[in-house]
Amino acid sequence: MPRRGEQHEYFQKASYRSPIHPAVQAYSAPKLRFLMNFLHIPRRARVLVLACGNGIFSEPLTREFDDLTVVDFSSGMLTENRWGERCLGDALKLPFRDGAFDLVFEANLLHHVVDPRAALAEMARVSRRHVALVEPNAWNPLMSAFSAITPVERAGLKFTPAYLRRMVRQAGMTLKDQLCTGMITQNLTPGFLVPILRAFDGRFPLGMYQMLFAETGNRS
Repeated sequence: MPRRGEQHEYFQKASYRSPIHPAVQAYSAPKLRFLMNFLHIPRRARVLVLACGNGIFSEPLTREFDDLTVVDFSSGMLTENRWGERCLGDALKLPFRDGAFDLVFEANLLHHVVDPRAALAEMARVSRRHVALVEPNAWNPLMSAFSAITPVERAGLKFTPAYLRRMVRQAGMTLKDQLCTGMITQNLTPGFLVPILRAFDGRFPLGMYQMLFAETGNRS
């Protein structure tokens, strides 16, 4: 189980590539295509991005939606994020009313929190309908090796597709789709490999990441 203090200290000091770095965009763009093609939600939708970091997904999402709120528990990460309405907050106790957003999106959050089930319950609470998740795929050998040797990433070893599905259902949400994809990471992939690795941007069972789309049933 991740330790909150260790995670907070790590992300206060962590340094990441810019959201406009070519490898970062090669990492985020295919996932956002899956998101937009699956959800078909309008530009006026209210969107919440959890664990927004320095803006890897916030930056491109501002081109898709006019009402974007971004949250992170690290002030260090949040100060680097220039996109959306920024909010310092805890995923385990979100400062928003029930059903405040049309879409709640997170990338690489759940395997860092001390209670991922509680985080999912909060995501379900504040979403009027859609929840979208991006998490590591424990079945990918490279991702598993990275998780095993990196203390703050070690909980990623649990994150098989079945594990994530089970947590989502336990949070009372309805699973709509799930896929594994990609072999490009936002920080570690050398630029010269990006054109080669784009071949894995579709549905790929051993992809490094998994995406899951769920509905909350909170529609009014």
